Amino acid sequence: MATVQVQDQYSNCTMIRAEIEANNQKVQQLANEQGWKVAQNVGAGVVGIVLWPVWFGMDFKDAAGKEAASLQARQQYLTELATERCRPGYRTPAPPALYVAPSAPQG
Repeated sequence: MATVQVQDQYSNCTMIRAEIEANNQKVQQLANEQGWKVAQNVGAGVVGIVLWPVWFGMDFKDAAGKEAASLQARQQYLTELATERCRPGYRTPAPPALYVAPSAPQG
């Protein structure tokens, strides 16, 4: 997950807070998953002493840990953005209007 995303420049306070809450839930899920992977790796490591092919089933990539780190960076950025955008009187810039070229006259 990228720390800064395109839609951030047009996100208002409500949108930022909603994403922060959604990310908090995702972080909790990743923490549970990461805990399970550690337990799974410990179990596989102990069994692998006797049955060495079990070691091939161990997770060495730590995908949950990497995703949690990127979410943490995103959360920090969103918190800074919320500090700016949630103060009274702040107006979020409107996205640029799409230009639609007029069609040629039929004749």
